[in-house]
Amino acid sequence: MFRRNKPTESFCLILFKKLCSLTFIIFIILYTINQFSDITVYPKVDISNHFINDCNITIEFCNANSINVTSCQFLVVDDQYNFINYGGCFYKNSIDNIRTTCAKYEFVQPFVGLIWLNISIEQTNLLNNSNSILNILNSTGVYSEILSIYLKRVGFGESYYNSTYNSFFLANRQVAIIDYSPIITEREILGNYIDLNAHMNILPLSSSQNTIQLGINRRSPTIQYQKEVYPRSNSFISKIGGFFSFLSGVFILLFGTSRIAPWGFMQKYIILYMTCMICRKSLIKNVAKKYVSTAGIPFVEKVSEMPASGTLEDRVQIIETLLKEYYLDVGFLEILKKEKTMYHKTSQEKDLIYTSIDIDDDDDMKDKCLE
Repeated sequence: MFRRNKPTESFCLILFKKLCSLTFIIFIILYTINQFSDITVYPKVDISNHFINDCNITIEFCNANSINVTSCQFLVVDDQYNFINYGGCFYKNSIDNIRTTCAKYEFVQPFVGLIWLNISIEQTNLLNNSNSILNILNSTGVYSEILSIYLKRVGFGESYYNSTYNSFFLANRQVAIIDYSPIITEREILGNYIDLNAHMNILPLSSSQNTIQLGINRRSPTIQYQKEVYPRSNSFISKIGGFFSFLSGVFILLFGTSRIAPWGFMQKYIILYMTCMICRKSLIKNVAKKYVSTAGIPFVEKVSEMPASGTLEDRVQIIETLLKEYYLDVGFLEILKKEKTMYHKTSQEKDLIYTSIDIDDDDDMKDKCLE
């Protein structure tokens, strides 16, 4: 795209080439600006949905009073979208060693359904409606009067994710259903994180004293995965380099390759015009030793104007040296040279052997003749 025009090219071809070069340069600038706009300190989020049927959920119940899950049922929806009793649910419970007023229950959901719990409490000092709960939370803060429910952990197969900020509060005789739909976020820096996206729906009060009824419902069998991907500088550079290489390939396909330049920007501009005098003299001196002789300077001085003291052999030798050092790999030719040398050496040794044999034969013939 930045090549010089050839003297044999027509005006129309040169004009078309210039237009293509300008167009490609604009494309590169626009693509670079677009890539710069994508650079941000915030990660990009790739979202995908995975179908996972079975699920384990760990719930922690906390209160100053004694808590006991008296019954657990697993309800599923039939074809008419009515709940039917699938049977008892499986769970295991344990007491938190640190928070002795809390009990942990791990419930098993083999597929999407509603876990229905009857939770009994010993004393009746729990409040009877949610408005009273709000009054306590906003004024006295007496948490012992409230049953606290924490969704602590969710497991899918052998993978478990700890959950936070999923707390709910219930009082005596209240009936509620907690719906949740897990969203798992894979983070490169802070590790994996799960958001249960849980919501609680309060139903009419139950007539059973000292009992709280709670339903745990997973809304969908699909789990949403969000993977955070931070932009990287090497990806940014590789995209721009790949796009530039693509446009360069198209340009070469249309107009052919440009001339090979063995000397770059440093030799042609930086060292010659922007460095000290010693560096410039050193560069010019080394180049002159290799490529300047009595035969003139190749490619820039005409052969017909070569000095009388110069020979074509010197000029050809300079060109061979230039090609060998900057353009052509002559390693294989060096191998051929060694093979040729070994061949000639072996041939000379054979000639010496044959010559000595012939001399011995002549001496034997002379001896026989004398006898």
